[in-house]
Amino acid sequence: MKIYCDMNWNPKGLFAGGKGGGPSTFMGYLSNYLAKNGIETTNDPKDDYDIHFINIFGIKSFKKSLLKNKPIILRQDNIAAAPNFERRWRTINKPYKSLRELSTEIIYISQYCKEAWDLLTGEVSKPEYIIHNGANQESFNPFGNRLDFGFENAILMNENFRWGGKKQGLTIILEALNYVLVEKPNTVLIIAGTMNNKAKVALIEYLKDRKLNYGEHLKLLGPTTHETLPQILRSGDVFLHLIPNSACSHTVPEALSCGVPVIGYSGTGPAEFIAENGIVLESEYEGVKEGFKRYPNEDPKQLAGAIIRILDDKKNYKDTARKNYKKYSSERTCEKYLKVFEDAMIKKESQEESTPELLKYLLLRSAVIKSKVVKNVSNFRKGD
Repeated sequence: MKIYCDMNWNPKGLFAGGKGGGPSTFMGYLSNYLAKNGIETTNDPKDDYDIHFINIFGIKSFKKSLLKNKPIILRQDNIAAAPNFERRWRTINKPYKSLRELSTEIIYISQYCKEAWDLLTGEVSKPEYIIHNGANQESFNPFGNRLDFGFENAILMNENFRWGGKKQGLTIILEALNYVLVEKPNTVLIIAGTMNNKAKVALIEYLKDRKLNYGEHLKLLGPTTHETLPQILRSGDVFLHLIPNSACSHTVPEALSCGVPVIGYSGTGPAEFIAENGIVLESEYEGVKEGFKRYPNEDPKQLAGAIIRILDDKKNYKDTARKNYKKYSSERTCEKYLKVFEDAMIKKESQEESTPELLKYLLLRSAVIKSKVVKNVSNFRKGD
């Protein structure tokens, strides 16, 4: 079996940087796992292949796969940041509705993600699967080296801080820290990862306006590496994933794999599997439709209370997370993907040859879809 991976990813895989982001991390895991099982992958549409595996924006050889009756498996990940929802709705609704309809099967990275895509482009009638992201537990596990932050309690965040760059997000996080420091003065907030310029400016302005100086209680570690991030995660007592419309970020299974309890918001992908290993906070709005436009509960006391609750009982929370860490491995995720690929090949082999009428229909449909998708995705990437 040979799989054509049609997605915007960096073949160097983990922490390679450059284009791809989350898909690069995911494909690094998947391609390595498939290779170990004797299955070849390619990102060259000119190669011969048995299965066409597409991420959201993959369109290069869709027509070729339809013509040759190849199984087309569509992986759908995060749909949109809330502020961009209306623009995405206008830009990709029609072409991706057709892409979803003509794919053989669809994999979503969370139930939240499935509901979001169903709302955006309409429901589809075909085999669908929910497969959460996982972490490479050769690196992300509870048993390796740790760092000493110099505090009794360490609160962690590992995000690019795009959402936190908004004043509302910063207000919730930093004012929650104020409440925590009253109860737990020997506490530090560690933010690891890239902080874009807007976030830096917003953070500086917020601290200046409030005349706040957290001193050593707030540390910005900057970009991390595949070697340092697991050590950072193991050294924390609680991990914050405060993105109100997250589909299923890799950072959550990475934290859980390192035995760190997680705090997140309800109505998101991570909420589907962190409940027993952390705390799920109620959002202001429930449901996907409202969730696209939502931000989390604006009361920082809610977040502070959850943090303090974990810090008061951190041994039990961390022991539970460590006991369950194997549930969040990329190996388990990849096993499920391989099962979908194998089943798709079995179904293909058992199907009768397509009729000339169907091939003619598929040719026509694929030509229309390709032109629309290319045009609309191009406009979307330009921000139109």
